[in-house]
Amino acid sequence: MLLGYMTEFAGYLNNNGYEVTQDKISHFLSLKNEEIDFTKEEDILPLMKLCFCRNKKEAGTFSDYFHQYIKKYRGSYAKEKKRIQKEQTERVEYNHSCKEKVQKELAYIGQKLTEKRNAVSRESKILNIPKTQKNYLRKQEDKIKKYFTKKETSFLLSLCTEKADVSDISMKTLETLEKKIPDKAEKALLSGKSEDFDVYQKIFEVLKKVKAQITQHENYIESKIFRETKELRGHQKELENRLQKLEEEEKRIQNELDNKLYTLSHQFKEKTAPVTHRETFKGGGAVQLLDEAMPQFMDKPFKQLTKKEKEYIYQYIRQNIVSFKTRLGRYLYTQEKRKIDMERTIQMTCKTGGIPLKLCYEMPKRNRANLILVLDISGSCREASEMLLSFMYLLKNIFTGGCRTYVFVNSLYDVTELMETDDIHTAVQGVLQSVPTKGVYSDYNRPMEMLWTNNRKYLKKDSFVLFLGDYRNNKNKEGTEWLKNIHARAKKMFFLNTDKKEKWGQGDSIAPVYSRFASMYEARTPSDLIHFIDQIG
Repeated sequence: MLLGYMTEFAGYLNNNGYEVTQDKISHFLSLKNEEIDFTKEEDILPLMKLCFCRNKKEAGTFSDYFHQYIKKYRGSYAKEKKRIQKEQTERVEYNHSCKEKVQKELAYIGQKLTEKRNAVSRESKILNIPKTQKNYLRKQEDKIKKYFTKKETSFLLSLCTEKADVSDISMKTLETLEKKIPDKAEKALLSGKSEDFDVYQKIFEVLKKVKAQITQHENYIESKIFRETKELRGHQKELENRLQKLEEEEKRIQNELDNKLYTLSHQFKEKTAPVTHRETFKGGGAVQLLDEAMPQFMDKPFKQLTKKEKEYIYQYIRQNIVSFKTRLGRYLYTQEKRKIDMERTIQMTCKTGGIPLKLCYEMPKRNRANLILVLDISGSCREASEMLLSFMYLLKNIFTGGCRTYVFVNSLYDVTELMETDDIHTAVQGVLQSVPTKGVYSDYNRPMEMLWTNNRKYLKKDSFVLFLGDYRNNKNKEGTEWLKNIHARAKKMFFLNTDKKEKWGQGDSIAPVYSRFASMYEARTPSDLIHFIDQIG
């Protein structure tokens, strides 16, 4: 169903002067990975403009055509989507009400269990300590006060009363005395105080009887609680099982909803391959550079770009990457002059008697161009370097000889291996985070020296060297002797400058010196980078 809507929309646009090809729609779908909802204009319109518009005029009128079409679209796809969501919502709400009912019953059962446990736990039991031991404790009151703390003395004397209750016993004090008395008894015995030893021994026996009675009482209480709450606990277990099933059902309903919406929103993708619409899709399938249709923020300086704007720029680059590769590849592959193959030319001429004369050329040598990318990632250039890294990451397979990436602030780092990953974001962030930049100032001399001295083997006659930076050297050496060697060895060298052109000769800028060796291009905005590739291509 979505295929029909997208095809109809493409035809509607083409009838109004646009050229929406099948490839453009495929690019749009590949960029818009999540569910496509035409009713969310703020989310879908900017990306559609990037994919379907060729110039500023088309971008300006696109919203009007979109709104005209969406009126019809809302009555079909959106209506079906709404019906599915409503049906699933009703099921979820019913399931949720059942869950609430079960949860209330569980809370009630839990409250009853607590009340029953508290009621049984409050049952008291009088300590059954022999009278002889109670009398002994009373007679030894003076010694007890002497040997123990006030809290411990109060506890021991409370055991002498006629109605000493098990529930009133302080287990913490009892455990403290159980540890303390054996140590005191041992010290009394070793020091020859046999009378004190006897007192400690008899008090310890009383505590053992108290401990045994407390344990017996606790077992009785737990047993009674278990018997009297058996029915409640059974009901509680049954409710917990019901609640678990309801939660599983809720997840199943949500998964069913997700699957239905996924199927609805991806019908176009599933049917794109076998279906063609020659009358609807006019024009070729080649991707075009949307120079005039580029968003206005493409001309914003890198540091002023928001996260969302960066995402659209990356989408724009991916969308047009085939065109970039074609243009740049054409530049790389046509550097060698074609040579006439005299033998084949004569043979072909003889066959036709010289009319017409057909020139045959030697097969071109396999291109072995490699790219050397050298980026300044200091604070003033970091944003531009991030964008260029992402750009060249997508273009690197053009260079059959490979692509080596170096970054620097005041020392050169080889980050080629970090760029060997399938995830562009991981690759770029890995590069930027691997090199220390805090408290470090730009120095172009040392990185140039390290590039020539340590990495000379990668500089070949087919090498393209691309530098990016602001070329502000903080009054360090310019490194021209190293740059001269690099320029002589490489096939072509380019400089991209993140500063405004009028500032290239001001302050500590060494741009004028470097521009003597190769062309220097301004690279302050994303469109500068795009036009650089377009220009050299």
